[in-house]
Amino acid sequence: MFAIIKSGGKQYRVQQEQTIAVEKLPGEVGAQVALRDVLMLGSGDAEGVTVAGEPLIADACVHAEIIKQDRLPKIRVFKKKRRKKYKRTLGHRQQMTWLRIDGIEAPKELFPELSAGRPAKKVATKTAAKTTPKAAPKASVAKTTATKKTAAETKTPAPEQKPDKLTELPGVGEATEKKLHKAGIKYYEDIIRPGDAILAEIEKEPALAKIIKNEDVVKAAKTLAKNKDKKE
Repeated sequence: MFAIIKSGGKQYRVQQEQTIAVEKLPGEVGAQVALRDVLMLGSGDAEGVTVAGEPLIADACVHAEIIKQDRLPKIRVFKKKRRKKYKRTLGHRQQMTWLRIDGIEAPKELFPELSAGRPAKKVATKTAAKTTPKAAPKASVAKTTATKKTAAETKTPAPEQKPDKLTELPGVGEATEKKLHKAGIKYYEDIIRPGDAILAEIEKEPALAKIIKNEDVVKAAKTLAKNKDKKE
């Protein structure tokens, strides 16, 4: 018989006469320990009869004996914050308890089920039943995505909007307009609300930055944009 127990936030599969190491438990060497957080019990034979808890099995217990109390090797914990002059080096040794499993106690109402060999929950068959029907929806999702891609590809691209006449702005000539187009500024809205990419390009040329940040240019761009919207 085997059991799956929980101790210290971790799960362990144990059998009789097995030795395991868990996080520190109170008690001296030679003391008896009763582990009552039993998640699953199994017969351990060829038929594979198992009983799972919801989440624990009531009245189930695993008896063990403490054979050693010790600490694991030290680990180093190094912390650093860049440009903050902060460095810390710490050490940690996890305290552990070594147990020898003496026996597994099953509740009376479940013990006949384990001994008689009646069919129980088979995890493999359940997982197979769950995974097989999911294969079809994946294929359908792939088909739908493929159809969406083809539909998106067949759509005709929208006609590109003509850039605004930036030469109508004060202090902007044809040569400056070409430079603004290269920087990504083609419309009045680009001057009123420039994006991060436009600001990054403008910073490379101080002359363009002065034009964009000029209040008169921004006011003129706003008025031209309003007139443009009224015409449309």
